[in-house]
Amino acid sequence: MATNRHIRTTLIAVALLCAIGATRTARGDEVDDARKTFTSAYTDEKAGHFGEALEKFRVVQRTKDTTSVRYRIAACLDGLHRMQNAHDAYLAVAEVAKPEDASVVESARARAKEIEARLGELALRVDGAASESNAIIDGVTRPLKGGAGSYYLEPGPHRVAIEAGAEPSVETTIAVEAGRTTVLVLDRRGRAASAPTPPPTGAPAAPPAPPAGTSPVDSGPSSTRTIGAIGVGLGVALVVGSVIAFVVRESSISDIETACPEGRCPRSREGDVTSASSRARTLLPVAIVTGATGVSLLGGGLYFALRPTTSRSGSAVAIDAMSFDLGGSF
Repeated sequence: MATNRHIRTTLIAVALLCAIGATRTARGDEVDDARKTFTSAYTDEKAGHFGEALEKFRVVQRTKDTTSVRYRIAACLDGLHRMQNAHDAYLAVAEVAKPEDASVVESARARAKEIEARLGELALRVDGAASESNAIIDGVTRPLKGGAGSYYLEPGPHRVAIEAGAEPSVETTIAVEAGRTTVLVLDRRGRAASAPTPPPTGAPAAPPAPPAGTSPVDSGPSSTRTIGAIGVGLGVALVVGSVIAFVVRESSISDIETACPEGRCPRSREGDVTSASSRARTLLPVAIVTGATGVSLLGGGLYFALRPTTSRSGSAVAIDAMSFDLGGSF
């Protein structure tokens, strides 16, 4: 009896171990597929195919939601000029951040700040609103904190309502302008308690958005350093060639001095002496020009290879898109 019980326990344990192993294998395959999809999406993004890349990054997000994936989703929305969505997506990067993701979060916040200049800000306050109240802007629920909230929206008209519990909410239409703040005060039913504050006259206009279908030119450090490496390689090769030319020239002069002691050359060596003399005269300018060119290329190559680089947004944080580790933070 005890033996049968022991056998059943052993079989159950083996079955559980097999199930755990199969689950881990399936999970590993799923993560590997997500990495491949991430790489494919990034290639699409760099080629300017933002729509295709966005869909792939969202597929990856369903497997593993990281700062890297969220940043790339925001970048694709930015490339599609969906400014409001891109702004919110950049800010959402911080929601899944780990301590080691601080630089990615800082870069995302900097990009969101840049986009804010092209959006309009709606400063909303609801008189007498409950602490758990929400605003509904264009059909999307937005949280209110203490009955107030500030939201960055695309320039143009927007529909605003309040979650009023069982009571029907009145919908108010409000227009916002790029780079400006519009204040709207509502009562608990969503009715305007006061006329919206018009934007101040003479306020500076926001910079125009780039035309559709364009993307920022990526002048990252990799191309500059490649140019530097090529310059260094060519410079070293030319300097070495110059040294060899000087050595061969000195060898020719030495041959002449050996063949013609005290300046007297025997007739039998005249041909060799003439050839060595011509070679020495030819190699001198070749060695000088080659050496000077090599030193110039070497100096220029070192400058491009070693000079510091900055991020395309001009911030102190240099975030290269390929720095998002597919095996770590991914």
